[in-house]
Amino acid sequence: MRLKKKDKIFYLRKLPKQDINEVLRLTVRTVEEDYFVGIEEKEQHAFLFHYSDIGKIVFITYGEALERK
Repeated sequence: MRLKKKDKIFYLRKLPKQDINEVLRLTVRTVEEDYFVGIEEKEQHAFLFHYSDIGKIVFITYGEALERK
C-alpha cells in the first residue's frame, strides 16, 4: 500500500509500563521511499513509521485499529 500526503491513518499506541493503550488519528505529512510521517491532529506530535508498520501498529481504518487494541 502506498500512502500519500494528507491521507488519514490510525496509530495504535501501546505503552504498557505507562498504562497507555489508545488509537490516535494521524494525517500523513511526509512520504518517502522507506518511511512516512504522521501528525497527530490535536497535539500536533509527529510520528515516524516504516511501511512494515502498516497492519501492525498503523491502520487505514479506525475499525482495524480497534480490533488490535
